[in-house]
Amino acid sequence: MNRAEDWLDAIGLLVIGAFVTLGKELSAAEKPSLRVCIGRVIIGSSTSLVAGLVLMQFPNLNFLAVLGLGSAFGIAGSQVIEMAVRGVTKRAAGSSGEST
Repeated sequence: MNRAEDWLDAIGLLVIGAFVTLGKELSAAEKPSLRVCIGRVIIGSSTSLVAGLVLMQFPNLNFLAVLGLGSAFGIAGSQVIEMAVRGVTKRAAGSSGEST
């Protein structure tokens, strides 16, 4: 693989992550604001890039398998990150309201 192919693979993973997250948002019962939707698409895109790490371990892996992993990481990763951020912000809001 050369560097141009690596960049194309990374862009492909970003696009797949963005489309998977956007599709998830469009099919959700709740209708989030545009800001929240864009934020989730960015998180889903970036977490799908983790699938590129699989290529380091298995360089001959079919790219379709890597895209599948990217989709899975895009969905699961964005949900985990969002839950973690909500937990941290709730704890921060709870601790700032306490008096010492």
